[in-house]
Amino acid sequence: MSLIESALSSYAVNAYHDSEGYWKVQGIVLPGMKEYEIRERKLTKETVSKIFFYREGENDGNEWIIVGKMINDDYFSFQASCDYTGFCCRGGGEIVFAPSSESLRERGLPIDVPENISLD
Repeated sequence: MSLIESALSSYAVNAYHDSEGYWKVQGIVLPGMKEYEIRERKLTKETVSKIFFYREGENDGNEWIIVGKMINDDYFSFQASCDYTGFCCRGGGEIVFAPSSESLRERGLPIDVPENISLD
């Protein structure tokens, strides 16, 4: 299974797509912009072109973390966690979309992502 397939078929991404738990989805607004329109919210093989970092999480343990690039050239970070009962009880996360790798890096990647990660 490829890295994209592993990341996008994870328990956390499926919970996000099924709206289980609480999810904060936001776009990074750059200077001169009134708002950032998120063009695609689904994280699928058809919408994601590259995964730069993926860490599999576990219930009541490490968070799921994905950093990638969309086919439409937006960048994203996905960070999720849940308790031992799963996402439907106490779980959720944050997905941040950005128009460039620089703006995603400036906003701040999840803490467990290596600082020197390449987003190219």
